[in-house]
Amino acid sequence: ATLRQRRLALSLISTCHTLNHLQYSITSVIFPVMMKELDFGLLQLGALSAISNFVGQGLQVVYGLITGFFRRSVILGTGNVIVGVSAISQYFVGTYPQLLVARVAIDAGSSPQHPLGSSILSRFYPKARGWALTFHHSAGSFGSFIGPGLASIALLYMDWQMAFVVFGIPSL
Repeated sequence: ATLRQRRLALSLISTCHTLNHLQYSITSVIFPVMMKELDFGLLQLGALSAISNFVGQGLQVVYGLITGFFRRSVILGTGNVIVGVSAISQYFVGTYPQLLVARVAIDAGSSPQHPLGSSILSRFYPKARGWALTFHHSAGSFGSFIGPGLASIALLYMDWQMAFVVFGIPSL
C-alpha cells in the first residue's frame, strides 16, 4: 500500500472507531431520559447493557473467524453502516423491546472494529504496528471521552430521538 492509502486507512478506521465508542458512551446521558418515556427501570437497563455487551463481545470472535471467507474491509464497512442505520433507527423507538433490538444491532455492527480494524492496520503498518494500534485504540477512547458531554449538550437543544439521529448520521 502507498503512504497515502495507509494514511487513509488509518484515518477512516480510527474515525469509525471514535464514532462507534461515541455511540456507546452517549447512552449514559440519554438512557436516563428515555427510561421515563419508555417506562423501563434499572433492571431492564442492566439487562440491556448485559445483552448488548454479550452480543458485541461475542461477535468479535465470530468476525475474527470469518475473515478467511470475506474481505476485512467489507466486513468493517458493513459493520459501520449497521451502526449508523441502527443508531438513526432509534428515532422510531417507542418501546423497550425496540430499544433492545436497536442497541444489539449497534453492538453487532461495531464489534468488527477491534479485531478487523486492528488487523488491517497491523498489515498496513508492519514497521510501526505499535504506533498504529495505539492511535486506533486512542481514537476509540476519545469517542468514549467526548460522548457524554456531546450528548448533554445535544439534549439541551433537542429530544433524545433527534439526538440519536444527529449522532447516527456521522456513523453512517
